[in-house]
Amino acid sequence: MSKILMLWKLQMIEKKIREIDRQKDLQQIKSNLQQLKKKHYDIKKNLEKEIEQYKEWNKKIVKNNNQNENLDYIIHELEAKLYDGIIHNKKVYEKMEKELEECKRDKDKIESDIITIMYEKEKLENKIKKIKIKLLKIQEKYTKQKEKYFSEKRNYEAQKKDFIHKKEVLLKIIPKPLLEKYREIEKNVPEPIVKLENDLCSYCHMKQSIMLLREIKNKDEIYICESCGRILYREIT
Repeated sequence: MSKILMLWKLQMIEKKIREIDRQKDLQQIKSNLQQLKKKHYDIKKNLEKEIEQYKEWNKKIVKNNNQNENLDYIIHELEAKLYDGIIHNKKVYEKMEKELEECKRDKDKIESDIITIMYEKEKLENKIKKIKIKLLKIQEKYTKQKEKYFSEKRNYEAQKKDFIHKKEVLLKIIPKPLLEKYREIEKNVPEPIVKLENDLCSYCHMKQSIMLLREIKNKDEIYICESCGRILYREIT
């Protein structure tokens, strides 16, 4: 393997390792997970609020039913006294009659309230069911995304391990002076080694001199682009 080819492979491997370290795909999945988690939290909080309202309405229905039963008993007692002919005092009779009418009005109002609450309770019950279904779907999506995240992460880690091994192998066989020269150029320019294609530097697209092209063709040494200062790699097909 030529020395310049080894440098080219080293650059490609190090580029792959940097790409893996950036983990753009994983960052996107992680962002999706955070969004799903927040969405789940917000919907769950809303669900808890609706459930509390549902419980309050249940309590109110029980309370109203108890009041209704109590009024039924009072109405029954008043009617018995009024219509059995045991009340002979006119004022007492009129007072009891007035009390009876008030009890009936209260009973009608309570029954109307119960019907309204039952209707709202039924609507809320359906709403709660839909929210629970929505939560389940979000949870399922979150679980799938989480599995994908760890699967991708394991894949990236395996790839990185493989590239690090290949890099270590290359570093052992690349001549030290050559590697030092490469690292020195790398400090000043990104992608320190580029392909020579049709006598042009593939980075800056400048045509190289005939003399330099002859040297590159005949010798396996470092040759620098006359324009951008990068190492030129001539691929042999």
